[in-house]
Amino acid sequence: MSRAIEYCIMSWELLVGWAGGSIKDMSKDELLFFPSEKSNHAWWLFGRSVLCADIARYLTDSPAMTPNMWQSLFGPGVSPSVTGEGYPSCEELIAQFEKNVDAVIASIKQMSDDQLNEPPATEVPESLRDFFSTKGKIITGYAYYCMCFHGQIMAIRRMLGKQSW
Repeated sequence: MSRAIEYCIMSWELLVGWAGGSIKDMSKDELLFFPSEKSNHAWWLFGRSVLCADIARYLTDSPAMTPNMWQSLFGPGVSPSVTGEGYPSCEELIAQFEKNVDAVIASIKQMSDDQLNEPPATEVPESLRDFFSTKGKIITGYAYYCMCFHGQIMAIRRMLGKQSW
């Protein structure tokens, strides 16, 4: 296995350790806490992470695995719900996240370095084409995007007096 493939796998494996611990001990009120007027709450941030793992798979030729209705809850351009109405439970989100990440890692293990350098399998928005110009950039880019969300969740946890990892 090449270093590039190992790096892509490591990027996703790091997330699995943080994922479950970041929200599983939070109450509904804590999950819905908005740290500031223009921020997102932990429930939405985690839901968005679930979609990111699925988008990374989709843009690299794999079928989507997340329920379609979650796009309307956590997808691009969607604002967080103040009440969390219709949101999947933390357990459902964590299970889907782990399933999606396992699938991303399995996909990466099947790829070659040449495949990492291939263009995306589907059209990428103009504003993201330089950043997501190859499958490898999509795989690592979305891992880092998830890490940003988890960093925000850790900041929320600290604001609530909870331990961050």
